[in-house]
Amino acid sequence: MSLRQIQWWDERGVVSPKHVDGRRVYSQAEVLEILVIVDLGLKGFSLQRIRTVVKALQIARGQRLLQSALLSQRPVYLLTDGDAIRIAESAERVVEILKGACNGMVLVCITDHARRLMASVAA
Repeated sequence: MSLRQIQWWDERGVVSPKHVDGRRVYSQAEVLEILVIVDLGLKGFSLQRIRTVVKALQIARGQRLLQSALLSQRPVYLLTDGDAIRIAESAERVVEILKGACNGMVLVCITDHARRLMASVAA
């Protein structure tokens, strides 16, 4: 992902960081959100579908979900078909959701992204 792409997402309201002295300042939760967006993009989601998922995450769980993934030792999974989103906090719950799904679902382990983010901050 390029800096221009991140700027483009800001301009379109996909991820909107604070603007301080003409610079974009991203919180850890916003960086984690970007990592989830990139993951969905690599899995073939269009920007419109990604925007739908991100807005639903922001409305349904907001920063609490992302902060939970950053601070918790428990796994946090996002499952989506591009329209509906489901959050699971165990592998068993992931299996339950997949068994009940009518459409194909994409799985993103938010906790894995959070761990990589925290490791890069610590380095």
